[in-house]
Amino acid sequence: MIEVGVILALYDDAGIGEVIDVYSALRQPDKPISTKITQITGITNAMVAGHRIDAEALASFLSRADLIVAHNAAFDRPFVERLCPNLGARAWACSSQEVDWQGLGFEGSKLSHLVGQCGWFHDGHRASVDCAALLRVLDTRLPKTDETPFHYLLRSARQARSRIYAQASPFSAKDRLKARGYRWNDGNDGRPRSWWINVPDAKLESEIRFLQDEIYCYEVEPPVVRLTAWERYRIE
Repeated sequence: MIEVGVILALYDDAGIGEVIDVYSALRQPDKPISTKITQITGITNAMVAGHRIDAEALASFLSRADLIVAHNAAFDRPFVERLCPNLGARAWACSSQEVDWQGLGFEGSKLSHLVGQCGWFHDGHRASVDCAALLRVLDTRLPKTDETPFHYLLRSARQARSRIYAQASPFSAKDRLKARGYRWNDGNDGRPRSWWINVPDAKLESEIRFLQDEIYCYEVEPPVVRLTAWERYRIE
């Protein structure tokens, strides 16, 4: 990562309020920035030379937030927690994964698509600019539902889920698990090497029954981890 951008905004159940602060910092990577990355972001090696992200300053900024929203929280949270080990436990939400964008009428969850379908031009790929664009998309009231995407995200963040690991599932079942929404983990991050899925607590029993009846074909108690916004997207 060569740049960090964070926008601090007020929010409540009614929606997103005013922006009260912005943090931005560049970071010189271990390897030179490629021409392709420069073309995408506009960030050159000269711009990042000698720059680093002040971990204490970033942690102090993030500690002011009740909920940290990222558009790829599965990547951003581990990066931030490695960079800022003193940040402590924070609640995180993923605006890409926790909003049913297609169900709301969007073609997909990619930020540039969301911005474009809202009718705006997005000169993106700089961290703070992307944050501002995402904030505006999340705060857009949708005529289809008369709610904003942020309302959906906030409800999702407040909902506990259970992660089920289909350990030692038959190799022949991989396509069926994938089609059902399971994702593969190779075990390199400390989590079980297996297919896994996150389900609302209300669907936990039925999902385990599916595994027992249609995947393993015998009574099995797969490993289950309960997740809230405080645990989701962490490297375990």
